[in-house]
Amino acid sequence: MSGRHGRRRSRAWLGAAGLIAVSAVVAGAAAEAATHPEARDERAPVRKAVSPLTRQQQFAAAAREFGVPVQVLLAVGYQESLWETHDGLPSTTGNWNVMGLTDVRAADLETPTGNAFAQAEGVDARGDGGGVTTTAQGSTPDARTAGVDTTAPALHTVEAAAALIGQPAARLRTEAVQSIRGGAALLASYQRKFGRSRSADPAAWYAAVAAYAQAGDATGARLFADRVYQVLRTGVSRTTADGQQLGITADPDLAPDTSGAPTPSGTAPCPDPVPGLTCRYVPIAHRAFRTASGGTDYGNYDVADRPADGNTVDTIVLHDTEGTRDGALAWFRDPEAQASAHYLIGRDGTLTQLVPVQDIAWHAANRTVNSHSVGIEHEGWALRTGAWYTPSEYQTSAALVRTLAARFHLPLDRQHVIGHDEVPGVTDAGTRAQHWDPGPYWDWSYYLGLLGSPLSGDDQAVVGGTVTIAPPYTDANRPQLSGCSGGRSCTAHPANFVYLYRGPSFRSGLLNDTVLQNHGSRRGSDWGDKAVYGETFVVAQIEGDWTAIWYGGQKAWFHNPGGRFAYANAGVGVPGGGGGEVLVTATATVPVYGVAFPEGRRPAPLGYTLGPGQAYVALNGGMPVTGDYASCSATAACSRSTGAQQYYVISYNHRLAYVRTQDVQQVTALTPPSGSYLPLDGSRALDTPVRGRRSVRLALPQLGAQASAVALRVGDGSSAGTLLVLPVHGGATTVPAPAGAKRVRADLVGYWTTDGTGARFVVAGAGVAAPDGVTAVLVRWARTGESALVAAGAPLPEGATVTGWFTTDPALGASLHLASGRVTLPAGRTVTLAGANGVPYAATAALVEVSGAQRLLPVRQGTVATPPTAPSTLIGWFAP
Repeated sequence: MSGRHGRRRSRAWLGAAGLIAVSAVVAGAAAEAATHPEARDERAPVRKAVSPLTRQQQFAAAAREFGVPVQVLLAVGYQESLWETHDGLPSTTGNWNVMGLTDVRAADLETPTGNAFAQAEGVDARGDGGGVTTTAQGSTPDARTAGVDTTAPALHTVEAAAALIGQPAARLRTEAVQSIRGGAALLASYQRKFGRSRSADPAAWYAAVAAYAQAGDATGARLFADRVYQVLRTGVSRTTADGQQLGITADPDLAPDTSGAPTPSGTAPCPDPVPGLTCRYVPIAHRAFRTASGGTDYGNYDVADRPADGNTVDTIVLHDTEGTRDGALAWFRDPEAQASAHYLIGRDGTLTQLVPVQDIAWHAANRTVNSHSVGIEHEGWALRTGAWYTPSEYQTSAALVRTLAARFHLPLDRQHVIGHDEVPGVTDAGTRAQHWDPGPYWDWSYYLGLLGSPLSGDDQAVVGGTVTIAPPYTDANRPQLSGCSGGRSCTAHPANFVYLYRGPSFRSGLLNDTVLQNHGSRRGSDWGDKAVYGETFVVAQIEGDWTAIWYGGQKAWFHNPGGRFAYANAGVGVPGGGGGEVLVTATATVPVYGVAFPEGRRPAPLGYTLGPGQAYVALNGGMPVTGDYASCSATAACSRSTGAQQYYVISYNHRLAYVRTQDVQQVTALTPPSGSYLPLDGSRALDTPVRGRRSVRLALPQLGAQASAVALRVGDGSSAGTLLVLPVHGGATTVPAPAGAKRVRADLVGYWTTDGTGARFVVAGAGVAAPDGVTAVLVRWARTGESALVAAGAPLPEGATVTGWFTTDPALGASLHLASGRVTLPAGRTVTLAGANGVPYAATAALVEVSGAQRLLPVRQGTVATPPTAPSTLIGWFAP
């Protein structure tokens, strides 16, 4: 969404050495991506009916037809849906299409009977890892959908609007133009209801806008109207998921006439209010009850004094209610529910506090997380028929999170603002039962933009560095899902995750989580094969359009063509960003934990491990946390106990995890080499026995003091070896020994230096004579299309022609710019390489892939001088 405009996309970082290596694997991956049905599911936009009008024009036409100021109609549509159609799918609370018209039926509210969080799943929301207490009366009825009148007119504005415009209700649910017409007609009807004319003055429509909200009370109605008019004052422009561009011109002096709008009644003040928001305080139950065994237990939260009692707040956890707001309120007020949250946000953006922030709510089913977090519930379902959350919910949630982050000095990033789906289970059984809300349709990109912390990063992924998952929440990422209402397949919709595979191929199969044992599936609840927007992992391998990350004790591959599904080197958790995150690794297999308890509590490890050579991002800049436990009761405040045991919190798989500090070592994530490249002659730099070592230090004084990285071909002598790019520090690098090898050999391929002597590329035939200072020549065999690098002064291979050379003259050289995504060049047609503004790039050559082989085509004045003879894919271009 808007946070992605102008982003620099992640790409596989190859450098000059990688550039010239023609790989059949790359070509095969590209061909498979174009033909495999799963590739189409994940990447191809869905065909849609073409309207003769743009969406902006549809708003203008509807405004004229029904006498509504177009700015007001646009602002209402923006506040309802951000002008999105959502492919005709409802929100998690029953809103439909661009104008958010409602259609909620009794079947939409079906939820499991019993305490769905506890009894039905066998886990205790307070998070000790045991089972839930059985009450004397048996299972507590799930009240989350109780008392909802699905015949109420406020839940059926689709039908009301359809009657006003004479169209079937189905068309308003599925067609943008009819939704916009219906919304305009409904607004006009409310204006008439208040006895007002269809004025052209936007200020005269406040009461009608408030009525349009269908809010549960006057507070919600005014909140919606205030936000609509704030949009009118500030203006907004945006490109929707399906590529529609809309905008509203700012009117900073607009002052609405609020007469006729409902007036909020007085409410109990919240103990922890949010500036600028009305907050209603509805304290939930904290009292004892009789159990089936004749004993006593209590619910639904623990009394504490955070952070003064040592239970610091370091995380904010987002949930959804799996039901209605009123139903959730009724449920939380029953002590036998044994679950709670600090705040509850309704679909209309209204805010209710349930538990004081100083106390410990039972929301995460994990004692460690509960003790150190604030839980926020959002009205909706993680995955049923609903496919989106209302902007009002996002906006209130973001305002609340900003306030909490300021109070507890938390960074506004995805290490500190997480979903329930990222909370670890306390035990393996708890892991399998853990909730996965807010689900795949929570738009983290939009949400982080509201927090003022959109993701960013550079465009050079490197093995040993990090990538932050960032699929676009647009038609470019519509993964197939199952498990919607009735267990059916879900209609395609933008989502916040990427699927993970066992290898660099769709045919390799989805990843199998060792604890879930789901063997990979497309169920929305199967979080074991999904990586979510904002989660950061260590790059394990790069192969063509595929990136492998260390994930849950194994390599997990995701399709990442052109780096469009991840940011590289985002530096999450690092002051100033830019990469260099602290990682943890191990030399032997070590246990992984779901809680950070002191040693006296003897937490049992999960069925996961961290294996030798694997690496994971350590949260909080690698600062350890001390194991602790909050002992609480129905009659006394919590008492915190600690021990000597410390843990690192790591981004382990879809969920966070804990590892003991004594079991692992800290390292710094690699970042792409800096400086310019100097190729070398391939001479042997290392040949030594391994003798049980996992790595060997290699001194490289010949590269000079300003060498930043070296390219080596590393192996055991039995094969050509693997090309590795390794950092150079203090004139030396550390070379990993091949697994199971008795010897390690390394040949010099090239290096990067910041001393200004490095080489840039010059294409042959561009009108420049070979100057002094040529360090290497790039040649190509016409028969095979293969390329090779030849050292300066060496004889050219037989049958090879010069494609270009590397030179130390920066005035003549050009650096490589990789294309964003995959751009197809037609056969035999002139192609101009130009930016979005139409200005041609200052390119000297285009690097393309034709029939699986890389070719270099000269470019003159922005035009490819020799068009490809067959359809080709643009890899990049050389330019100053």
